[in-house]
Amino acid sequence: GGLDANRPICAAKCPSADTRRNLCPGLDNYPTQVYAGKLCMPLDPALKKIVRMKIAAEPGTKFVLNVTEIIEDTWPLAIATVTAVLLGFLQLFLLRRFGICFVWIGFIFMIGVPLLLGIMLITQSSLGEVIVFGDTQNAHVAGICMCLMALLLACLVACSYKDMLTARTTTKAAVECILDTVGLLAEPFIALCIRSFLFVTLAIGFLLLSSSEGWRWEGLQLNGPLPLFMALYILASLWVLEVSSALSQYVAAVVTEEWFFATYNAVLFSKEVDPKVMRNAYYGGVRYHLGTLAYGAAILPVIRGPRALLFFLAQASRRTDTPVGGCINSVCNCVVEFYYKRIECLNRSAYFEVALNSLPFQPAAVHAMQVLSDDATSV
Repeated sequence: GGLDANRPICAAKCPSADTRRNLCPGLDNYPTQVYAGKLCMPLDPALKKIVRMKIAAEPGTKFVLNVTEIIEDTWPLAIATVTAVLLGFLQLFLLRRFGICFVWIGFIFMIGVPLLLGIMLITQSSLGEVIVFGDTQNAHVAGICMCLMALLLACLVACSYKDMLTARTTTKAAVECILDTVGLLAEPFIALCIRSFLFVTLAIGFLLLSSSEGWRWEGLQLNGPLPLFMALYILASLWVLEVSSALSQYVAAVVTEEWFFATYNAVLFSKEVDPKVMRNAYYGGVRYHLGTLAYGAAILPVIRGPRALLFFLAQASRRTDTPVGGCINSVCNCVVEFYYKRIECLNRSAYFEVALNSLPFQPAAVHAMQVLSDDATSV
């Protein structure tokens, strides 16, 4: 028998090797398995290659089958998502109640585990009982290296202990903010739903555009190279997704600032935040600041690459004691000054100033950089 990919038939179930009834006249059955819930994929490599070539020749069919296969296999992803959410809530609770304990446990594991392994390897190598590395000398060297690494980590902890405690305090404040504002817990899921809806809608639009030869709208017909239209559509789609991300960051900024200035309830050990703050933040972002968010979403991705390059040059120019730093400082001084005055402030911190003072994007970016430079967040 053979396989005719141009004349498919419908079957109640996919035939297997022990199926006796021939579904196709003059053609022997061949073992198959269900593929994407729609097709019977042959197990024979040669026949499977024919089917895959037929599917690859029709992009629409390939896309539908891929989507169907993903949907049918979403239950492990759903279980993993629910488990991750529950573990995330557990982590937030433990961080809020036992934050300093987690810090000390982290220090103990970070220093104690390499130290114990190093002592074990040194002891085993001296007794001739080598478990790993295959040689007593290698085990002895590895044990010494682990002990030195534990000593180095202990020195780092001792030197940066205050910074680590500051990070712990910041983390504790972030956890309290998340737990006190119920809307902030749901914001990532809301943002994911919005982006998923936009992505699917834009993807369908792209498929429709790629299958058309031109545009006609109320008597206006646009004729031109299809790749140009597709490139413009992709750029516009990326911009829309960036605007969605900017809106999510704006909402998070509004909720965080509302929590920061809220009244502390000593009875409940939490701050009283308006439960409608999330809804008001989304409404305010779309109603009053959509243009600012769109401007930021357009300019930040464009300058991301040049900003990273200029940041590298600015950091290198500070090392005037090296030849490279001195050369950069003398040759690229104007570029470095331009970075510090115009480019350094352009980052996502501007959305916090937009949420707090309703400033346009560029003034908000400058003011946010001034606030961060003055260490005003330490209060």
